[in-house]
Amino acid sequence: MGQIKAVVFDLDNTLYNYNGADEAAKVELCRYAEQRFGLSPDETMKLHREIMDEQMEELGRTAASHSRMIRCQRMLERLEKPLFPHAQAMCRIYWETLFDHMEIEQGAAELLRALSLYGIKVGVGTNMTAWVQFEKINRLKLGPYISSMVTSEEAGAEKPDLKFFLYVLKKMGCLPEECLFIGDDPRLDYLGAKAAGLKAAWYTRRADDANGYVKRDKKLEEKVEMRIAAFETCLTGDGIRLGDELIRYRR
Repeated sequence: MGQIKAVVFDLDNTLYNYNGADEAAKVELCRYAEQRFGLSPDETMKLHREIMDEQMEELGRTAASHSRMIRCQRMLERLEKPLFPHAQAMCRIYWETLFDHMEIEQGAAELLRALSLYGIKVGVGTNMTAWVQFEKINRLKLGPYISSMVTSEEAGAEKPDLKFFLYVLKKMGCLPEECLFIGDDPRLDYLGAKAAGLKAAWYTRRADDANGYVKRDKKLEEKVEMRIAAFETCLTGDGIRLGDELIRYRR
């Protein structure tokens, strides 16, 4: 079993509760659309879903497919409403509300701090545009523990693409068997990392959230061999336990 030299975390629904923050942000987006354009919340969310699906289909698995700026722009174009100043205003309202409602996962800060103190490189590997993900980490106050950051915008590919994980290894400066990737999505994070030769663990705390973000795939989940249910259980008397991996404390 190779020694772990680097641990890389997904961000959304791994280091903080994305689902809850996203729901709050959508409420404010709906309020803006109702006040400015007379749309009901149901009408706004229906349009939002349609535009999001089109954005994903047309742009493919790229960082731009997540852009709320593009999403707001296209919503306004569909409504035949002025882009200025509404596109920027809607985008700003969405992100500021999401930032304000982020809740860090219990035990996450303590785990990242412990890893960094024991000389383990800590990284973040996330699909999404770079500025937004950096801002989230700043707001969560996790920056001091993170030595490397990879977004799909920088890598030019999204998880589970092999190119993304090879870029992670390049940034972390280690061999695949020396790097452990932790994330909430068994397909993107776990199987993607494993296919690239990395060690991987599925963070399962958000798996049962009934918000309709990711459909459960039981057959896929059965392929997962290493799981982490809660970060606060990772710090033990013997060391830092990440699934089957134990980073022993120095005596």
